[in-house]
Parts: sequence; structure tokens; C-alpha cells
Amino acid sequence: MSTIRLHKKIFFILLWVCIALPTKAVSITFEEFKNKVEKDSYGVYVVEGDLPILKEEDLLSYFNNVVVRLANGELIINTNDGVDDRWNEQDALNMTYCISTLFNDDHGAVVQAMAAAEADWERSANINFVYMPSEDSNCTNANNNVVFDVSPSPASVSYLARAFFPASPRTTRNILISSAGLNPTVQDLTLVGILRHELGHVLGFRHEHTRPQASAPDCVETNNWRVVTSYDSNSVMHYPQCNGTGGWALNLTALDREGVGEIYPLPNIVTPGFNAEFYLNAYADLRAAFGRNVQAAQNHWINSGIQEGRRGSIEFDVRFYLNHYDDLNAAFGNDFQAALDHWIYYGAGEGRRGSREFDVQYYLSQYADLSVAFGDNFQAAINHWIHNGLGEGRRGSREFDVQYYLSQYADLSTTFGSDFQAALDHWI
Repeated sequence: MSTIRLHKKIFFILLWVCIALPTKAVSITFEEFKNKVEKDSYGVYVVEGDLPILKEEDLLSYFNNVVVRLANGELIINTNDGVDDRWNEQDALNMTYCISTLFNDDHGAVVQAMAAAEADWERSANINFVYMPSEDSNCTNANNNVVFDVSPSPASVSYLARAFFPASPRTTRNILISSAGLNPTVQDLTLVGILRHELGHVLGFRHEHTRPQASAPDCVETNNWRVVTSYDSNSVMHYPQCNGTGGWALNLTALDREGVGEIYPLPNIVTPGFNAEFYLNAYADLRAAFGRNVQAAQNHWINSGIQEGRRGSIEFDVRFYLNHYDDLNAAFGNDFQAALDHWIYYGAGEGRRGSREFDVQYYLSQYADLSVAFGDNFQAAINHWIHNGLGEGRRGSREFDVQYYLSQYADLSTTFGSDFQAALDHWI
């Protein structure tokens, strides 16, 4: 992971959101303001392009307490009972949803896009979105068997999709997708990218371009957010038309991942040769069994997975290790636990390579700065690649160059952008 700090903002509010705010004394009445705000056929005010305000009294309170006060120079922070608007640990691991059958022929595409978008967020945080297809035939905002619904938007709306924040009432706890969102025409914009952005709101994150560093006065929103890390113009939560530099692919950046990981931190489980996030992403049967329960994943690997020869991390693949070294193959055969123990206690320190994708001696030979910094401290060099080098796009072995991989495949470049970790996971 890069040593450069990154950012993300978490909501402090229930539903206070707005369009561009005035910077001088307010010369608009509430009625004029209200008439400028879109209202869909569900009776929900949609502001900021994709965010709902349920009641007119909420809109009036917003106008009086935010628009007017900000216009007169007062900075205001709205809170939800004084705490971050985020899911608690238990709820974050069981964010159930359905997908309406009213999508008709597009239903399958929405299912696939949601799966891809949620997996991107889940890779970096202790969260779990759970699709419940049994609820699809009754997938409305009145269905309390799920946390939220994914449904078609009303006709003739201006947005591609809209979402909600964690403290929203069930009536507005849905992701609505318009016909334009189902079939975007902007270059590089996909339904997966749109849903990645909307799921950021579901997790509590604001638009990145509301920050003053964006230098986009027409995109300014409310000040009811707090900074988690530093500004990121490439963020999945940053509109490109608001001086965003990430393009319309709407990919998660390394900065987005650090931000969501800070708000929903993964348990601090340290096991050499094992990474729960990688393990769950690599094996569909384990994801089905454990969801995003990292403790259960670790227990499985320790008690069963390593003995089955499953791979536990990007840096160590026990089958590769044994096949690559004849002396170890002769000594351990199919005793995968013994081979793992050898790598932990001897092999890594000797500079032996643990996977096709990473060769520590090659890594040091390719980068003079690392050779100077680490010398023959191979374990430190391994740690550098895991936590910094891969995120910087550094090449880990002669056989695999992550930047070359992305440059050769336009579909992967569009999907992953500069998310080198995700590109490596795709390769594996």
C-alpha cells in the first residue's frame, strides 16, 4: 500500500444533501429553492444528482439551517445523534438486498453488476453485501426482509442512479437505476462503475468533489462531513465533470480502499503467508460459506485450507513453492503444512520465492532504491511489496508485470484503472 496518505469522508448526517450552494446572502425563497429540486414520482426529493430527501419539512430545515447559514458564512456540521452515519459492525456484515424483477430482460445484468461492484468494496473492509434472490419478486421499499432494494427508477428522471445513506429510513433505502443508467452512453461509463459509486453512498461516503480542493464551486455541497484521509481527485466518489481526474470508469482507487478500511476496519489478524481478504476472493466456495467473516476464513485456512494446498496470499502459494524447489519437494512431498512452516521460518529469509507473481531477489535487483534500503533483508523486501510496492505498480517477478497486464487488455484497464491489487487478483 502506498506510503502516501489518502482520504475519504464519512457522513455525519441523516439526509441533509444539496445542489450548488450560494456564496452570498440568500436571495432565493424556499419555494423557489424547492422548485429547483427534482422530485420523483415516489415523492422523494433528489438532490446532488443521486441522493434523496424524503420530506418537505426536511428540505425546509435543510434550507434554513444549511443553505441560509452557509450563505452568510456559517459553517455547519449536522450529525446523526452526534456520531458518524455508518453501519455498526454487525449490520455492516449483513447488508441484505434484493433486485426487482421489474428490470425484466436487464435483471441478469443488474445482478452481475451489483456482484462486481460490491466485491470491489468488500475487498478492503469488514463489510458484506448479501444478495437475497428469494425476495426479488417482492422487491420494493416496503420489503423489510432486506436492508435495501435495487429497483428501476421512475420514468423521466434526470439521474443515472440514486442511493441512500446508512441512517436513511427504509422508505428511501433503495438504489434506483434509470434506463439511462442501465445502458450508459458516456465512454468508459458502465453499470458496474455507476453501482460502485452508489454503494459508496450506501456505506456513508460523500461526494469527493464537495471538498474545496476540487476547486469546483458549481459542485459544492454541504459541509456536514468530516475528513478521514486526504483529498483524492481520482476517487470513485468524485464526479469527473467537477474537476475529477479518475475518468468515467469510476474505479476504486488505493485511496478509496484505505478510506473504507479505516471506517470499516478488517480485524487485525496476522498470520504469515495468509491474507483473509485474498483467501475469500480466491475461493468462491469459501465466500459462499463464510461471506466476509475473516476470522472464519483464517480458521478454515489453519485447520483445513493449507492441508488442502490452497493458496493463502499473494506472496505465498504452497504448491508453487514445492514445485519450484526440488529439495523441498523431496523433503516434504504433499505435506503442505511443513512446506509453509519452512517458508515462514527459513525460506523467506533465504530469499526463496513463494509465488509465481513475486520473486524477492528479482524485486531487489530491479529497484536500486529498495536494494539500498533493504540489502539482503528479504523479509523486509517482501513486506514492502505487499504493503507498498504492488500499490505503486512495481513489478514483482520476471513472469508477471502488473502494469504490462493492464496495458495489454483494454477491458481490464477500464475496469481496474490503477488498482494494481485488483488487477493482480484478476490474474491469479
